[in-house]
Amino acid sequence: MLAQNTPHMEAYDLMAAVASKRGDNRGVQAVLEHAVSVSPRSVKRQKQLANVAEENNDLIAAESAHKNAMKSSEHSMHEGPNMYLDYANSVNKMMAIQGPENSDRFKESQRVLSKVKQKFRDPLVSMRVDMASSTANLLTGNEAEAKALMAKVETDYALLEGQMGASIGPESRLEFANLLVTNGEQERAQDVLKALAADYPDDEVLGKKIDRASFEPLSQRGKAAAIKLNGEGKALLQEKNFDAAVELFTKALDLYPNNIGLKLNLVLAQVQRMQVLGRDAESTTYCRDLLDSLGELPTSSEFFKLYQTLRQSL
Repeated sequence: MLAQNTPHMEAYDLMAAVASKRGDNRGVQAVLEHAVSVSPRSVKRQKQLANVAEENNDLIAAESAHKNAMKSSEHSMHEGPNMYLDYANSVNKMMAIQGPENSDRFKESQRVLSKVKQKFRDPLVSMRVDMASSTANLLTGNEAEAKALMAKVETDYALLEGQMGASIGPESRLEFANLLVTNGEQERAQDVLKALAADYPDDEVLGKKIDRASFEPLSQRGKAAAIKLNGEGKALLQEKNFDAAVELFTKALDLYPNNIGLKLNLVLAQVQRMQVLGRDAESTTYCRDLLDSLGELPTSSEFFKLYQTLRQSL
């Protein structure tokens, strides 16, 4: 049916649901990509595609789907600040991995943020715009502007949280945590994420986003998945099936890109593999980059001993 472009859209939704139930996120993305190629103006499917692409760490596909959803939502019942802000934040995520060639995306980010600020005149929306703009400026080296916006966000966040309480919304809290991570304030970010996970224990979509931003799984589903993945990976290492262990931990990092335990286990798998097959420059550099991404772990961390051992081995 997929090959024939049969325009029965409910069938695509069913196939995506089946793939999701199997835990086949790549399959879900493939089905949704085909669905939106047949019916590109479906805001719901474009948003589903954007979310699953982010879960798969396919940031290019996520950025494109968020943009299409934003455009399709204009002047419809689906239009709202989240459509614009989700796209702007996806542009920022691409800027974070793109490196110095960020000028075009920075301009696009600022264009969208300026539009949403004018279109939705609300203090909460304005603060969320400033969060995204601070991140964009920091990623492009505009540190003075980024710091000025961050200071404004800090003030506005404390004020609005005091006035609105839980009504400040999970999106704002998640974006604030991500901004703190971007600014190197991991401990504060983790406190925000822990509180957010505790307040929304049954929201699976939000739970996945929290787990992606966190250095350890915080949702119940994420905790169970991490235990399962680590158990499978350790079994593969004991069997000396190093290639399979590397593949498993690599795929796991697509789901939980900031997870400390998974990063260390991936480095461990690579190191043990090189001890048998011989060291190669590409794998060694990759492992060092992964360890560098963790910064300096405190001695109180449960991972400190393994971190130090791996550092010394490389």
